[in-house]
Amino acid sequence: MLGPNGAGKTTFLKTISTLILPTYGDAWVNGYNIKKDEYKVRKSIGLSTGFERSFYYRLNGYQNLEFFGTLYGIKGKDLKERINFLLNLFNLEDAKDLKYMKYSTGMKKKRFSSKKC
Repeated sequence: MLGPNGAGKTTFLKTISTLILPTYGDAWVNGYNIKKDEYKVRKSIGLSTGFERSFYYRLNGYQNLEFFGTLYGIKGKDLKERINFLLNLFNLEDAKDLKYMKYSTGMKKKRFSSKKC
């Protein structure tokens, strides 16, 4: 998405991804109302920003998957099994304890893909 500074690009993306609620009006993403169906909206989309120094930038690979799995409502044994499956699928087992900020660009792309699985 392109636009001048202050045009609302970040606010728009945060709103449609349910990170913030709109101050007024309604919006739908993939047929789900962002105010009433936040969980379904989040489950139906993936969001990758260019701003890497976010909260999960400081987490290791395992913690990242744990954080996002929890956001998607996966818990307990199911969450641990899913994390191990994804680490294996994307060949990131050896990087699970490495901080995300140390990941190569390719590893970061794999991690983003694993969030969507």
